[in-house]
Amino acid sequence: MQKGCAALWIAAAAIGLAGCGKVTPEGAAAPSALAASSPSAAAGTAAPSAAPPAVPSPAVTPVASAEPTAKPAAAPPAASPSPAAKAEELYRGSCIGCHAAELKGGFGPNLQQVGSRKTKDQIIRQIEQGGGDMPGFGGKLSKEQIDILASWLSQQK
Repeated sequence: MQKGCAALWIAAAAIGLAGCGKVTPEGAAAPSALAASSPSAAAGTAAPSAAPPAVPSPAVTPVASAEPTAKPAAAPPAASPSPAAKAEELYRGSCIGCHAAELKGGFGPNLQQVGSRKTKDQIIRQIEQGGGDMPGFGGKLSKEQIDILASWLSQQK
């Protein structure tokens, strides 16, 4: 008699544990109650294993939008330096060694009022071809760079 009770308790415990976490519909008997009263449980045979318990997952609600997905706005193009800023940069890179800071002159002549003495075309020719002790920069600077520099120098009056 003790073996029969022990087998019944083991079967009931196994079925009860298998049913943990399962949701049973209203009005349906719990599996452990059915198993305890079934003849197969009393005979010591195990009931077929049930599927693993279903774990509800959180609902994901998609967000609807009437507007199409906007692409990030392109960054505005970087502001290009002014012609004077470009000319000053060219002067620092190519002319300052001989004509000194602030166009005061040194080895080369003072250029502070060069626009009063020479036209833009004369300044372009001087920069391209050189003259006296000045080397020509026609092979080192582009036509555009020479034009920017000559325009700036011709305004020095």
